Amino acid sequence: MMMERILNAKQLMILSYALIVFCSIFPLFFSFPFRINLFLAWEGAYRLYLGQVPFKDFGMPMGFGFWILPAIFFKLFGPTVYTLLKVQVLINFISLISFQSILRLLKIRPVVIFFSILVFCLSYTLINFWPWYNHTVFVFQLVGINFLVMFMLKERSRWHYFYLFLSAFFTVLAFFTKQDGGGLAIVFSLALLLYHLIKERKYLDIVWYGLMVASVVALFVLPFLNHGFLYWFNYGQFPHYSRVDLFDFLNELFGASPWIKFYMFFVVIGIFYQLKNWRAFWNDKPAFLMSLITLGVLVQALIIQVTSYTPINGNIYFHSFAFAFILSLNFSHIKLEKIYLFIIAGLVITFWWSGVFWNRFLGNMVRGMLPAKELPEDVISKNTFIVTDTVKMDRADWVVSDLKSFGKVKLPKETIAGIKRLEPFFMTSPQDVRVLNMSELTPLAYEFGYRLPSDQPLWFHKGVAIFQKEVDMFCHKINQKEYDIILFEIIPDLNNFYPQEVYDCIGKNYKMHDRFLAPRLNEDSYIEVYRVE
Repeated sequence: MMMERILNAKQLMILSYALIVFCSIFPLFFSFPFRINLFLAWEGAYRLYLGQVPFKDFGMPMGFGFWILPAIFFKLFGPTVYTLLKVQVLINFISLISFQSILRLLKIRPVVIFFSILVFCLSYTLINFWPWYNHTVFVFQLVGINFLVMFMLKERSRWHYFYLFLSAFFTVLAFFTKQDGGGLAIVFSLALLLYHLIKERKYLDIVWYGLMVASVVALFVLPFLNHGFLYWFNYGQFPHYSRVDLFDFLNELFGASPWIKFYMFFVVIGIFYQLKNWRAFWNDKPAFLMSLITLGVLVQALIIQVTSYTPINGNIYFHSFAFAFILSLNFSHIKLEKIYLFIIAGLVITFWWSGVFWNRFLGNMVRGMLPAKELPEDVISKNTFIVTDTVKMDRADWVVSDLKSFGKVKLPKETIAGIKRLEPFFMTSPQDVRVLNMSELTPLAYEFGYRLPSDQPLWFHKGVAIFQKEVDMFCHKINQKEYDIILFEIIPDLNNFYPQEVYDCIGKNYKMHDRFLAPRLNEDSYIEVYRVE
C-alpha cells in the first residue's frame, strides 16, 4: 500500500534540512512589531559598527560576544532594526544545524532527528525572531558542544585538535556573551571531556583544552584591562550582584519547573535502564554522551531560569534534547519512518506546540473570522473576571513607518508621530546636537545622525548596567546643561530601568518639550522629551 512506504535515511535528511531552512527564514516573510530589549541589541551593534571599543567607549556588565554578528550585518546591510531580524535568521540556522549535527554524531535515528528538530523549531526557534543574548549564548554553546563531540567521536585526523580548539573558542565566546550560560557551558564541556579522557586514557587532552580556553579568554580580556574591564564585567563583585541565591534555586526546583522534572524522571529511568549492562553502556560513547548531554541541558535549564529570569521562556531549549533522548530510547521499536506514522507523529507534535503559532499568528485571525460576541456589562466571563487599570495593547494597530532606522518594523502610531516631531531639531547640524537618549528608541542615532557619546554605559538599568558612580556622572552633566535634548522613558512597572535619580535631576534643570507613547505592550509607558529652558 502507498501509506506503507517507508522514508529512508537520505529522504529524512533532506526533509530535516528543508525544515531547518524553512524555520530559519520564516521571519523574513513578515513585518514584526518592535519588541522590548531591541534597543540594546541595536545600540551595541551600532557602536561596534562605528568603530567604538567595548569598555573603553561604552561600559557593559558582560562581554561583547552577543554584538559581533549584528555589527557584521550592520556593515553588510545597514544599521537598521530590520537588519537584526536577518541576524537572527543566521543565528537560528546555526543553532538548528548544530543541534542536527550533534544528534547525527550521537547516532540518533534519522526519523528521531527530524522530529527533534521539529520540536526545536516549534518550541524555541519560532519564538526567537529577534536576537537576544540569553538566546545567543546557548547557540554558541551548541556550536562548542558540536565541535567537542566531533573531537571525541570522529576518527583522528589532522583536524582533530582543531575541533577541540573550535570547541574551546565557541564555549568561551558563550561566556563573553552571557556569564551564567557561558560559565555553565564551560563546566558542561569539562564534564563531557572528563568522561572522554577517563575512557580513552588520553589525560593530556584536558591540558590542551585548558590551554586553549585560557588563550581565548586572554583574547577577550587582556586588550581591555586598561579600559575598566574589571569594573564593568560582572563576576559578582561590588557593585554588581551575582544573582546566585540558594532559596531561589530551591523555589524553582520544588515550587515550579514541572516540565524539567517530568523529563528528568524519564532521563534518570532511561540511564538506570542502560546501567543493567554497565560496561556496554560505558563503552558505547554515543549513548553515554547522549545521556550526559541531556541531563546536563536539563540541569542548566533549571539554573538559567533563576540567573537569567527574562524572558521567562529563555531556557526551553531543553525540550528538544529531552524529546530526542526519550524517543530514541523508548520508541526504537516503532517504525516512525512509515509515512502514515510519520505524518501522524508530525501532526501530534505540531498540535503539542500549537500555542506558538496560535498566539503569534492564527489567534487574532480566527477571532476576526468568528462573529463577535457582545456581553452585557454585568456578565462575568474568562475575559472580564479580572479588573485592571492597565490597558494592554495587542499590537493590532501598530504600523510600519517610513523611518529608515525602523523600516519594515511595526511601531505604535503615537510613537511614530512623536519621532516625527523630533525631526526639526536635527535638520541642520545633527552631529552638533548633544543628546542623552535614555529610552528604547536608540536607533534614532542613525535616524537623525547625532553623535553617540563615547563616555557612557551601553544601557541604563541601575544595579544591572550602571551604578551610583554613573548616576552621579549623568546628574553632574545634566546640572551643567551639557545636553541639548534629553529623552527619558517612564516605565512604571520596572524598577529603575531608567534611574529615578537621573529623572529628578532632569526635572530640576530642563523643561519638558513633548511626551509620547513608548513602543511597549502596556499603555502606561511614555517617552518624555526635554530641552534646556
